[in-house]
Order: sequence, then structure tokens, then C-alpha cells
Amino acid sequence: MSYGPNHATERKYRLPMNHANRFILVRPSDQVRVEVDLIGLIPMPAGAGHVLRPATGVTDCGIVVTLAAQHVMERLTGVPSRLVISAPTVLTFKVPPNHPGIPFSLTGILGAVRELPLVVDPRAGEVAPAAAEAEFASAVEVLSEPTGTAHRDDLAKRGAAQADSPSAATLGAPAATTLPASALAVSSRLDLSPRGNSTRFTHSVDPSDHNGRIEYWHTRLAVARLGGGVIERTADLIGLRAKTASGTSAAWAADVNSALSTLSIDEAKAVANQATSALPLRASHVILSPLGATVDMRGEWPSAPMLKAWRHRTALGRDQYERRVLFGRLYPFGHEAILTITRERAIIGVPNGSRTGLRARDRITVRSPIKTYPGNDKAGRQFPFSSVELLTTETPNGTVETLIGAARYIRVGVGTSKYAAHFKCLATDRAGRPVRFELPLAFVPEGFGTVSGQPTFGDLATAYANRLDLSIARLDGQTIAMADPGPVGSASAAPRPLDGVDVIANLARLGATSDSAFRPVFRELTGRVPGIERFTQAPVPLELRYVSAFLDNGFGSANPGEVFLRIAETSPVLGLAERAVNGGIASALSMHVTGLSRRLGPVGGIVEQTVAGTFDPKQWFKSALEGFTLLGIVKIKELIPDTGPLADAPVISQGIVDGLRSQTVRWTTRLFAKQNMIPAPGGFARLRKGSGGQPELSIESVVTPTAGGAVARTTCTVSNVDLCFGLGPQDLVVVPFRKLSFTSIDGRKPDLDAELGRVQFLGALAFVGVLARLVDPAGFHDPPALDVLPDRVRSTFSAPVPNVAVGMFSLENIVFGAQLDVFFDQAPELALNFATFANPFRLTVSALGGGGYLALAMSASSGLVRLEGALEFGASMRVDLGVAKGSVSAMGGVYFLVEGNQERLTGYLRIRGELNVLGLISAAIELFLALTYDNGVLRGRAEMSVKVKLLFVSKTVRVSMERTFAGSNGDPTFAQLMDPGGDGPRPWDTYCLAFA
Repeated sequence: MSYGPNHATERKYRLPMNHANRFILVRPSDQVRVEVDLIGLIPMPAGAGHVLRPATGVTDCGIVVTLAAQHVMERLTGVPSRLVISAPTVLTFKVPPNHPGIPFSLTGILGAVRELPLVVDPRAGEVAPAAAEAEFASAVEVLSEPTGTAHRDDLAKRGAAQADSPSAATLGAPAATTLPASALAVSSRLDLSPRGNSTRFTHSVDPSDHNGRIEYWHTRLAVARLGGGVIERTADLIGLRAKTASGTSAAWAADVNSALSTLSIDEAKAVANQATSALPLRASHVILSPLGATVDMRGEWPSAPMLKAWRHRTALGRDQYERRVLFGRLYPFGHEAILTITRERAIIGVPNGSRTGLRARDRITVRSPIKTYPGNDKAGRQFPFSSVELLTTETPNGTVETLIGAARYIRVGVGTSKYAAHFKCLATDRAGRPVRFELPLAFVPEGFGTVSGQPTFGDLATAYANRLDLSIARLDGQTIAMADPGPVGSASAAPRPLDGVDVIANLARLGATSDSAFRPVFRELTGRVPGIERFTQAPVPLELRYVSAFLDNGFGSANPGEVFLRIAETSPVLGLAERAVNGGIASALSMHVTGLSRRLGPVGGIVEQTVAGTFDPKQWFKSALEGFTLLGIVKIKELIPDTGPLADAPVISQGIVDGLRSQTVRWTTRLFAKQNMIPAPGGFARLRKGSGGQPELSIESVVTPTAGGAVARTTCTVSNVDLCFGLGPQDLVVVPFRKLSFTSIDGRKPDLDAELGRVQFLGALAFVGVLARLVDPAGFHDPPALDVLPDRVRSTFSAPVPNVAVGMFSLENIVFGAQLDVFFDQAPELALNFATFANPFRLTVSALGGGGYLALAMSASSGLVRLEGALEFGASMRVDLGVAKGSVSAMGGVYFLVEGNQERLTGYLRIRGELNVLGLISAAIELFLALTYDNGVLRGRAEMSVKVKLLFVSKTVRVSMERTFAGSNGDPTFAQLMDPGGDGPRPWDTYCLAFA
């Protein structure tokens, strides 16, 4: 039965006669308010009042006193904080069966419980009564603060005699009882118990008036002494159970769980398990009151797996000072460390004033700053450092933040600028080079992941990987050997792969294996590969990850390609033949780099194929081979092997040139691996194996540093390839390329070097073979004229043929010319000429003479481009009589032209006569007759001109006539002329506008 707050005086009540009664004792003058449960006791009349006596036949009788929450847990913040109250504290007092009776009043019950023994959990054990002489002992316990200063118990100010008796005799477990055990909830999430037998709670029965000031009611933990009375001294508290905080709070307040002000649930469980009868908590005083508990307790457990020490001091239920010391390791590196969590009440500045609140002074102290790691297992190969030394051995004071479960880290800073505390690290990579960086480290207590239902190391690895602010280290362009570089050869040894296993690292995302071994790993790396940048001419940040085959097997027989990193995102394009080198020889050849190999340097294609020791050029140059043609007519993928050993793959290596390190990318591959001849689309040309040896394509690019910067020299060479022109299976012209190379230095004027064999003219052009034998095949080797045009490189030369004179026969003015056009985006063209239209060769036999020329142009894609020539022969006579002179000539010849779809053949006769008298009068007459066949049309043309000159007056009269003898129906009709098809203005509109 409950009684209201007016129960300030000892009133007498009529109570029901049962074995369990509940009521509340309230005394406003000194704020007494306790809830009382009577077990096995019944009120009986006695004089003017009632007394409580054990009921007949009941052996376990007791009084259960319940005090309101003795502790509140608050958030570390300057804003209004949500307070979470602890569970009530329960004190159970055992009433002996032969007790004479307890006055049924507030003072009677308060007075009785001072003398009654406390019912405790059997695990708490019992304590013997204190000796009388202990009453006079100096009973103040000194507790060391974290700073090393001594802190004296507050009760010393009251002058109470206390005795610190850590060696006080303890008895066995208390006798079994059905009464509920006492539970002190003086710290949230924990139920504690004092020892039994002689343990008492002492307090004032009546209000304590000190000159008109009423003392606030409270009860104190004490020990009964042998001579009577009690002594307040250091007491033992044993952990019973851990539990989550319960209670209510305002909806507008912040969540307390965002920053713990007391033990976490894992730490509370540790205290409950570690604070045993053998190693209890030591409390210098325990004071309970309606406003909360005032306690000062500490515990030390040197051999405990996680929580090594705990100190907690409260005043009226509010935390004043709390310190936890935990042993563990730093994640992900595994250095042994100590986490010290400290909470202390202080004055905190707030807008328009100040307030008191809890301040955090948490820190991590490193116990072992150097940690080494093996490199011969999977985890070791995923971490490029052989050791990590922590230069920061203690963090600044900050606030502990939860990562997951009991794994935490320190945040430092003020307000919104808080950040995770960084540790300065000095690592040593696999090549022995120092690498410096900073990284936040998480503290993982001992025993983490061993409790069922709690986060595991796998959960920790996931949580850490998702926190980029914790797991990313800035490496700031330091060079790191990402794998074992292997033995270093001498300077005279074969060139090593470019940069070996080195990467210029920018950012690294770290983690650790999903077990308790604390083996750090590199999840990802963002960095640059110098060898790639030297050939792409631009910084290329790459996202790199380790190859699983390397992690499993290293550089053993299961990884003959020695691939250790793959490029995770967009692959950089490594140009093996740039535009200046393309020239129809190797148009747009580029390699998409997909990984890095210790043996080859940057590699392309499918990484797993390279790991297995297979080179597949169609994968390495996958996108480039679609448009990569040889001499502009045949796709290179039809000429090269499908697969081959890694010895055929491009190799990026480094060497020493004039004392400077040079970088070279080189690729050589066989041609005509599948068949000896491949026709070009359209059938006008074909490529076939040359007779001078194995056809090969070789590409080499060398980058050499100089005082003014790097110089790049790129050469593309094709050797022993025959370029054949013809119609159908019949070859007309065969151009043997013994070597065709194109060299570019830093984009300057390129150098074309063509070494040709003897050009062969076959079939219908066999007659040209007589002249071809006069051609020097080395003409394009170091040519005298080289022009770089916007769309091509043109190499030309001309060579005079010696004059021939035998008797009346004379052949002179023969000049052989050649021109090779190597286009950037189409097939090459070759042009040959014997004399020219403007400068024909001359042939003379006695009084008869003539001349002519011949020009031939061929394209590798379309075959014969142009064939043009002319032959002319006739006679001439000249007479000079002094006062008069004259001449007469008659010449006949033939002209032919084949160009595209145009075919033209012309036969002509030219007769000319001239007479001059004394230089004053002259007359000339010329008659020209021609018959032309042009694309199915036969035309005849006659022209006569007469010129007369008298002194300074000259007059010319020309008369011409043209007739079509055949093929007139080939002329376009009016409708065809006005056809609106095609681009530009319509012909009919143009015609009409002419008359507008």
C-alpha cells in the first residue's frame, strides 16, 4: 500500500494483514523518499502504534528498500543534453525470525535497517567485522589521478574515521536465502554488490538540524565493528551484471548514444565479469540519496584481456570524473597500444555565459612503435611495406568515437572542424626506401570479435573500408616498390623493365585481413606509372589493385608473366606508333595498358592471359588493330600471329645512354604468320612475303632526358614485304620493300627511309621493264628531297641517265624521277617518270629526230592511278640565204593517258613553215591535224594559222574545225545537264536566273 508525500510524521494506519506490503516513506524536511517492500513481515498492534514482526512460520523475512535512480548518463556536448537515468538501486535487509519487532514508522524503519545485515549475491562473499582499533586508523585512501596528483577522499573533510582494509578478512558465501539480492546501480549499465555479513548502511534516523539548516538525507556504506557501531572505510564492490541504460528523456534533447559518458555495454560486461570477489572494485565511499549516488571507486585487472583499469567518481548521481584504461592494438597496422578514456566535469563556455558539462580527454598511447611484416604470404604481398614505425606515440586529447562495436578512434579539434587524430608513420617499402605518410588509426581492444553476436573482424574490415576519412593515406607522390623488385643486376646486364615495380603513389586505401592477425593490406592505390607518362606525355593518375594470382603465388611458376598490379578503371593509352610514325605503315597503333609486370613493365590485354605467360596481340591492341593497317591496305591483324609467348610482347625497358637513364618501348612481330600473300580490298594490290628474309614489323620508341627536357625518338620499320599491283591474279608492278622505316624525333620533320629492291614490270607493262633496269634501287635510301605535308610525307628524287651517241644515233636528256607519298590516313602511292612533258627526252637519227616521256603513278589501295606518255618523230630543214631565210618541219606523234575511268589516245601531225626577208617582212603558216579517242568518243580536229609581220605590225589568222566521227551519242542530253542531283545550287535555277 502506498502512502503519499504528506507522510512526514509518524501517523498510524490500519493495514491489511498479509505477508507482503509496499509503501513509500516520504519526509519533506530532509527529502527522504524511499520505496519499501515488506517480505514476511506483518504489522501488529503494540501500544499506541504498530510494530513489524515476522509472520508465523516464515523464516526468510526482510525489508526491501528501493531508491530512485542513483546515476544519470549524459552526452558530451554543449547543447541541451538528453539525460538517461539508471535503474533503481535495491537494498535488501534480512530480518531474523526472532526479531522483537520494528516500529512501523518512518524513523522506526530507518533505524531498523541500520542494524540489519544486507542480503547480497552469493558471488559477493562476506566480510568479517572490523576490529575496534581500526576505528582510530587514518582511513583516507589516496587515489592517483591520470596526471599523477593525489586526490583525497571528500569524506575526510567531515573528519570521519575510516579504515582502508584491503586485507580485511572475507568469509565464504552467504547463507542461501529466497530474498532478492541487493543491487547498487550507482553507475549506469552496471549492477554492483557489496560484500555480505558485516556490511551495513548507516544514516540519520531523524532530520539533522545544524543551526537551522537541515542536512540532506543520505545513507552510507559501512562495516559493523566488533564493539558495536559501524565504521566507514574502503569497501569492496563486486560486479553482478551489465545492462543497457533505461529511462526516459525529453524528445528535444540530443541522443546520448552519440557520445558515451560512461561505460559502453562491452566495457560494462567486462567490469561485471572482472570485478569478482578476488579482484573487486575498491570504493572509498558509497553514499546513496534521493538525488543520486556519490561514489568513488576504482578497479585494476592487469591480466584482463581488454579493460585493464576503471575509475569512476560521481556526486549526487552526476559524473565528476571517469577513466578507463584498455589494452589493444591499432587497426590496421597492429601496433600494441593503450586507450585511455577520461571524462571530467568542467565549466564549458556557451553563448551568453557558461555551464558545467562533461569534457572528454581521451587519448591513445602507443606501446610498441615498430611493427614488421613478412612478405612471403598472401597478406604480405598485398602490403608493400616490410615495416611501419609510428612516429606519433601519443595522440592529443580528444573524444573517442565508435567505428564499430568496441573499435574506436580519437577525434580532435573544435566544433565543426573536428577530425580523426592522425598518426605520423615511417614505412619501409620492399626496396628498402623510406615512405612517410599520416593515417588515422582505430583502436581495437583485446578480445574483439570473440563474443558471439558482437561485430567480428570481417565486420570491422568492412566498416573501416567504408570510412574513407580513416582508411585513405596521402602519399604525395612518393615512389613505392609495390612488390619485391628481385635481384638487381649490374649496369652491363640486360635492360630491366621500366621502373620495375615502382609506382609514384598519390593515395592509398588501406585495410586489413578479415581475421585477428592485424595484417594490413592495400585495397586500392591511386598513383602514376612514370614509364606510361613518358610515352603519353601527360600525367595519368591510375587506380591500381593487386592481381589475385600474384597474391596467391607471387612471382612463382604460376605467374610466369610476373604481373602484380591491374589498372582498375579507364586504361591509359600507350601510343607505340604516333601520328608522325603512322604514315600508312602503322596507322594509329596504340596499346591500352591493363596491368604492370615486373618482367615486361606495362602490359595490355587480358591480365589473366599475361599471368599465364601468353601474349595475344589481338587483346593487347584490341581497339587499335581494327584500324591498324600495313602500308594502308591490309589490316595488321591478318598478318600477325594469333597468340604467342610473352617473348613476343612489347617490352618497356630502361637503359643508360650517355650516363642518363633512357626509356624504350619495343615491339617486333612476324608478318604473314598465317599465309604468304594477302590481297587488299578491291583486288588492285596485294602484300606478300619478300624474298629477302622473314617479314617483320618493328616499332621502337626511345625517350631520353636532356637538359631541356625529354627527347622522344620513334621508329616504325617494315622489312621484306612485296607490294604488288595488278588486275586479278596478274601482277603488273611489283615493288619490293627491303626496308621501309619512318622516324620522328619530338614531332620534328620526320625521316622516311625506303630501301627498295628492283621494281618489276610484268604483263601489259613489261615494255617499261627496259627502262626500269636503269633505276637505281637505292634511290629512296636517304633521299635528297623530303617534304612534310598536312596529310602525307613525300619523298622524291630524280637521276639523269647518261646520254648515248653512236654514229648517226643519239639519245639524250633522259631523266628518271620517282616520288613516294606515304599518307597518314590512306595507302601509299608510288610515281615513276622517264623524262617529263615539259622536258622530254630527245632521239636523233641523222636528219630525223623526235622525243617523248612516260609517267606512271600507282596506289596500294586502288592500283594504277595514272599512266601518261607521248612519242613524237619527224624531220625538219632550215635554209639561210642571207637576205632571206626559212625553215620547214613535219612532226607526227602519239599521246596516251589512262587515269581513273578516263582513257585517251591521240595521234597528230604538225606541219610548219616560216620565211623571213631582211628581218622586215616575215610570214609563217602552221597546219595541225589530230585524231583523239576519249572514253568511247572519236573526235577529229584541224587547225590552220597564218601569221604575217610587216615592220612593227603583226597579224595572225586562225581557222579551226572539229568533227566527231563516232560516239556522239555519248554527249549528255539537256535533261542530264539539268539534273538537280548532288550538292550545290540546282542547274535549272542557275539557268533561269541568268535571264532574270
